[in-house]
Amino acid sequence: MNQMVENLAYRRGLGDFLADGALAAARKLGRGSEAFAIQVKGQDTSDAFRIQKGWGLGCATSPCGPRHLRGAVGSTFHSGPKDLPRETTEYTNQPEAVFWQLKAKEIEDMTGLCNYMGTYSGVRALEPEDYAELTSAAMGIEISGEDFMRLGQRTYNLEKAFNTIHAGFTREDDYPPRRYVEEPVNTGPYSGFKCDREAWDRMLDRFYQLHGWDTKTGLQTRKCLLELELDDIAVRLEKGGRLIDEREKNG
Repeated sequence: MNQMVENLAYRRGLGDFLADGALAAARKLGRGSEAFAIQVKGQDTSDAFRIQKGWGLGCATSPCGPRHLRGAVGSTFHSGPKDLPRETTEYTNQPEAVFWQLKAKEIEDMTGLCNYMGTYSGVRALEPEDYAELTSAAMGIEISGEDFMRLGQRTYNLEKAFNTIHAGFTREDDYPPRRYVEEPVNTGPYSGFKCDREAWDRMLDRFYQLHGWDTKTGLQTRKCLLELELDDIAVRLEKGGRLIDEREKNG
């Protein structure tokens, strides 16, 4: 394994074949091998989509590859808002939890605080109100937890827009790997678990609604961006034909 890491870095032998990730390697190999690539948006992932539904949703919709540090939630003890009832293996209330967690994680990134002493700590040592109080004291400004969460949402939308402009991602890129939908877990206490496409669609619909995005395409709307005071981003998306304008849809 150590040697392969070096071969990947220097593109030597098989390392060169694998260096661009599982999907790129599968496309080179062909013969239907794309079905075996565990990836989202062209990037490899090993996260538990089939069992923890909020974890999977956070990973699949993450604007920086299918990683769990952009909204993925486990149990209510581990992450997400404490007052929102949900079961880790169920689909109910997961979009709301992911929406909360992604904003909180953006705050942690902005302030340079590790989320293992915050929203991923289990004991919930620090939460948005604490970040706001610490930042206000350190910088001599007045900012509330609600203000900070709004900044987190703005930052997430900037990342989303960057992907839309430069990679063209849409709703179709916010799904689990194909095998996680078609093949269930086949051993252990979660044997039989897999991602249900219809239930996933319902989660995506709700997740987009919370953001104010278009549910059909997953693209951002003029309304949501203007509400976040991201007028310049709306202009950029409109120039690229990637902005959903509700006025045009209704007129």
